[in-house]
Amino acid sequence: MYVLRSSIGLLITGSAVVAALSGCGQVDEKDKPDTARPPAEISIRAAITDDGVHISPAKVGGGPVRLIFANLTTKPVRGAITGGDDDRRRTLKAVAPGSTATITTILEEGSYEVLAGSGSRRTAALTVGADRPSSDGDLFLP
Repeated sequence: MYVLRSSIGLLITGSAVVAALSGCGQVDEKDKPDTARPPAEISIRAAITDDGVHISPAKVGGGPVRLIFANLTTKPVRGAITGGDDDRRRTLKAVAPGSTATITTILEEGSYEVLAGSGSRRTAALTVGADRPSSDGDLFLP
């Protein structure tokens, strides 16, 4: 009889815990923002060599971008990106040989030029298409 009462008590306690936890993690619809999240940030690699700048990928959709410059030369080099509708120039301080540096920005549809060093000897073309889809529903994003 004691075992039966313990089992019933355990069943009731377990049911209460499950019921309490089932409400956790639910978001009230009125607390959700009414706009979609922006697209997830993507990375573009720019390798600066003595031959020029090599980027990958060279075509992306519009949205947040992290442009990572890697200086593979023996001298400090400045990196930049310019173009788009606003023709704004985003510039880095000099990147030491063997080091990396990053430009984080939002790119809109248009043509851009990735530059490295003084003058225009080292350039690469970057094409930005229509905006990438929203990151709503993507897991593990900040």
